[in-house]
Amino acid sequence: MAVLAASTDAVAQKATYATGSDQHDSAGQPSGIAYLASGQWREPLINDAPAQNAQPNQYSQPMAYPTMMPQPGMGHPGMMPQPGMGYPGMMPYGAAPAGYAQMAGPMPMQDPNIQQASYHNGSCATCGGNGCQSCRGSGCGCCGEGCGACCGLFGGGQYCGFSRGIGNAWDLSEYGGRCAPRFFDASVEATLFKLEGNTPSRAFASQNILGATVLDSNQLGFGTEGGARFTMNFLCFAGSTLEVSYMGISNWASAASVTGAGNLYSPLSGFGSDPFGGYAESDQANFAGLDMSNRFDTIELNLKRGWTGAGCWFQGSYWGGFRYFRLSEDSNYVTSGASGSMNYACDTDNDMYGVQIGGDLTSRLTTRLSLTGFIECGLYGNRGVQSSTILISDGASSSTVFETASANRASFLTEAGFHGNFRLTPHLAFKAGYQIVYVNGVALAIDNYNFQTGVATLPAALAGRPAYVDDNGSALYHGATVGAELTW
Repeated sequence: MAVLAASTDAVAQKATYATGSDQHDSAGQPSGIAYLASGQWREPLINDAPAQNAQPNQYSQPMAYPTMMPQPGMGHPGMMPQPGMGYPGMMPYGAAPAGYAQMAGPMPMQDPNIQQASYHNGSCATCGGNGCQSCRGSGCGCCGEGCGACCGLFGGGQYCGFSRGIGNAWDLSEYGGRCAPRFFDASVEATLFKLEGNTPSRAFASQNILGATVLDSNQLGFGTEGGARFTMNFLCFAGSTLEVSYMGISNWASAASVTGAGNLYSPLSGFGSDPFGGYAESDQANFAGLDMSNRFDTIELNLKRGWTGAGCWFQGSYWGGFRYFRLSEDSNYVTSGASGSMNYACDTDNDMYGVQIGGDLTSRLTTRLSLTGFIECGLYGNRGVQSSTILISDGASSSTVFETASANRASFLTEAGFHGNFRLTPHLAFKAGYQIVYVNGVALAIDNYNFQTGVATLPAALAGRPAYVDDNGSALYHGATVGAELTW
């Protein structure tokens, strides 16, 4: 009659039905620890293999017949006998050999992230033999393409699908995932702005009496000037931050001039018509020049509230806050001739205080890369001041005339732009974009030159004329921004 043979090698060989004379014994079998160290567990499993003859041993465990009902203390057919079991399979009296009745260890878990040092010689075929700790600890399946496909900052030089051409930008959980709110503690940016729209056309010199204009404010041209922007964020409560920002430092300057042969006339005399032939100090000049400089500084304090859209593809924030904006201009108009000279300096300052609202929208192109657009605008109370100093000389004597005026009005300011943000590390991101700042209802230097005169000669012709401030000007600043965001 056939009996059920049970091998103490429970992992490498399944239990089979065989005759009682073909059963294994434990004396010639390795222990569980020795079995793992031998590497035999790598061999394929063999089903229904014939039992191997073993040497007789007093510790061989006879098994019950298949039809026999298990008795108390007796294992089921195929069950490994345990110490203390009664009846067939009971441990004999005395010390058992090492390894007796010990279960072999389970098959090591072949997890791609945590593996035994001996597993496949410590390397992964899809990782180029770099082992299981490569690919930022994600094992062979990083990015679904192996370690060299899409991983690292530059992705091993490979393109990994839409929006994935710069490393494993899509699947870096260490960066917070796609649904992580956009936040930074501090931002430092360089601004490269150009100034436009603040120089209305005004003539400053003509060639000959009532002749062609040879010096005009439109000849002033402003290039790109560097500045800076600093921003700090402070968490207030869930979903809200307090943002403090400064932008400024830039200074735009330009100059234009013209030379003649005693035939340059100024707007003070109506270009030589009143009085006819002009004033000795400002007309019949050999040289006329105009220069101007402009700068602004602004500070903002905003309370921002964030939101995240469905699917985390879009997120943004909206805010309200306080803003201070200061715009200043300095200009000099100079003439020089054989009969005299004039230096007319006109300076303007605008101090704007008010409230503003704004919002931004961010699209998460990848976990590392995002694109953000924003706009904010507000109404401000503006105090515009103009101060003028006119120094005139007829060659024998000189005089100085001072004038100042101020006015209050409501002004408007808006700021908008967009920027891309690429996260280099969990604590550092690079950003670059384009931005505009537009302000309306301000006093500008060119607008505030006063060329009204009386019937007398200079400086008496300037006495008694009303001083005023023209605060209907506007200015537009626009250009690129580049910087970094820090998070700690």
